[in-house]
Amino acid sequence: MAFMFNDNKSFAKHIQQSGIKAEDGIKDILKEFEIPHYRPRGVGLKIDYIIPTNINIGVEVKYQEDGQTVYEKVPHAVYKYVFHNPIKLDELWILLLGKGWQQILKSPSGKRILGHIELIQNNTDIDIVVIDNISKFINKLEDVEEKEHEFF
Repeated sequence: MAFMFNDNKSFAKHIQQSGIKAEDGIKDILKEFEIPHYRPRGVGLKIDYIIPTNINIGVEVKYQEDGQTVYEKVPHAVYKYVFHNPIKLDELWILLLGKGWQQILKSPSGKRILGHIELIQNNTDIDIVVIDNISKFINKLEDVEEKEHEFF
C-alpha cells in the first residue's frame, strides 16, 4: 500500500495508527493480567502507562514496522521520562515492538541506541528495562504480580 503525504491516508497518520494499535494491545494485556494501570492525563509529558504497585513503573510503547531512522527519538523519550516525568518513576520499561525493532536492535545503530539508554541509566536511580517482545513483557508482568502478592 502506498501512502501520499497530501491525501486522507497520510503516511504520518498510518504511523500514528500503528503505534496506537500497539498501545491498545499492551492495555489489553495489562487488563488480562489484572495489573492496575492508568494513562496519565493533562498537559505536558505523557508516558503511555503507569503501573502503580509498591513502586511506580512507567511503560512506554514504541512500535516500528520498518528500519527508518525514527528510532533515534527513543533515547530522548527515555531521557524525558527519567528526568522530567511529573510522576516519579522507580522503573521505566521501554517496549520496542514490531519488525523494524527486530532489525534495528541487531544493527550498529541499534547498539548505539542501547548505548545511549545505558548512559542515561548510569546517571539515574531509575531502573530502565528495554523489552523487545511481548513474551518478555508478559514475564515482567508476572514478576510484578509476584511482588505485589508478597505484601499481602
